[in-house]
Amino acid sequence: AEFSTSHQETYSFVPQTFNMQLLLNEMHGIEKLSNMASVKENQRTDCEKISNEWKTEYFEKSSVLENFKNDFKSQTHGFQSSFYRPSYHPLYRPLHGIYHKPNMNVQQIQWRPECLNETSNILEEKFSEENRTACEILTKIEDEISAEEDQANKWVHEYATNYNENPATIVEDLTQSSDGSEEYWVKLQENWNELFSQEQFQNEEELFLNTYTEKDYRFESKNPFAGIKNSFEEGLTKLNEGDLISAILLFEEAVQVNPSHVDAWKYLGTSQAENEQEMLAICALKKCLDLNPENLEARMALAVSYTNECMQTQACNTLKAWIHYNPRYSHLVSETRNDLNVTSIVSSSVVKEIENLFLAAARISPEGNIDADIQIGLGVLYNIVGDYVKAIDCFNTGILARPDSANLWNKLGATLANSGRSDEAIEAYRNALELRPGFIRCRYNLGISCVNLKAYPQAIEHFLVALNMQKKNEDPTRTASTMSENIWSTLRMTSSLLGRKDLLSAVDRRDLNFFNDAFKINEVS
Repeated sequence: AEFSTSHQETYSFVPQTFNMQLLLNEMHGIEKLSNMASVKENQRTDCEKISNEWKTEYFEKSSVLENFKNDFKSQTHGFQSSFYRPSYHPLYRPLHGIYHKPNMNVQQIQWRPECLNETSNILEEKFSEENRTACEILTKIEDEISAEEDQANKWVHEYATNYNENPATIVEDLTQSSDGSEEYWVKLQENWNELFSQEQFQNEEELFLNTYTEKDYRFESKNPFAGIKNSFEEGLTKLNEGDLISAILLFEEAVQVNPSHVDAWKYLGTSQAENEQEMLAICALKKCLDLNPENLEARMALAVSYTNECMQTQACNTLKAWIHYNPRYSHLVSETRNDLNVTSIVSSSVVKEIENLFLAAARISPEGNIDADIQIGLGVLYNIVGDYVKAIDCFNTGILARPDSANLWNKLGATLANSGRSDEAIEAYRNALELRPGFIRCRYNLGISCVNLKAYPQAIEHFLVALNMQKKNEDPTRTASTMSENIWSTLRMTSSLLGRKDLLSAVDRRDLNFFNDAFKINEVS
């Protein structure tokens, strides 16, 4: 779903490049653990010393027992229920046998010298146990330090192997770094800069995207519209009629006949995005921009698709490029170089930069003349960072300029849903569907809002309508299905939440007819 955060798939991103700072932190951490072990050893020695002094002091006060006996005997005639405590007692509770039992005859109370010996034995056992525990802790710490050292050595050798350096030299440099030498850190920074200036990192963005996305658009192998004339124009007609699937297949035919057809690639990308096929949309939109970087509609759509796929850095770079290629605002961008997209998580400084660019562009517009695209860009940016209140304000402002835009109503609904206002989102989705009844993505989003409100039967009905729309004009002989796996996955989850385990096997079979019969859904004609 557009801007959806609750039902997105989990992706595995490309591993990060080697980070020298992390290695230095690990080495300093090992040094701290070593110092900690030394402190623990000193504490254990102090503990043993204190315990021995305490035990000696305890035995030196053996006269307490005799005084206690004499005092007790002197009070036998006026005996009360309270009992006399010695002036000195151990910190933990004494044995039960030391206390007086009220129903015991005074003459039967006999204090035995063994009492002191028994207490002594308990003390020895107690401190022996504490010493054992301390030794176990120290042993565990030493094992952890050893493991950390082994891991650090492994990293050092791995780094040395990759960059043809002597491990001993690296360890020596790391050891010398603890003195805070300015020369060392300057040299380290120079080496780091040299590392990232190497050719192998120049195409980092392309390496990341080729791993995460498909390099080329994947066409249907058996297109029922193959060979049709005026396929692009026919695709626009089908799109206006709400027949999204036929439009997609016609646009595919158009770009295969003419791979340089910019508008066909653009409409193919935006249509696939509406069809919940985000990765195919990204491929098509990128192809459009390769042919014409100044196609602003395709660039904004690409930013939205990147946002939906949690590719935040790519989305921000695309938004910045939108400002750069827009002739009204291009002067606001001082540089066009994008940061290396080695991670999908965007930094706060980049977000602030893009925000300032779009706010500056909004101020350029004459008073009372709202640029809806600027509001959309800001709304997308605020969705990236989760500032849904601002995003909602931006989309509402954009709707003032384009009240008949189903896309804007859908974006507003998705943002309301992400902010926890699913009941308000439903109204926005219904406005979008009134403008475009065949808007599959909006129908899917409406189902998700029903799930959030625990209206599971209604949610399933919306998912089934979306799947039936996707199935329309689908050729059963084709090798691939136009139906979105996202919708099927969400349908399975909703069926489980509804407690209908009998529906799960139908989801696994992709048996849409079974669902249509179970929920009395008429297939879209």
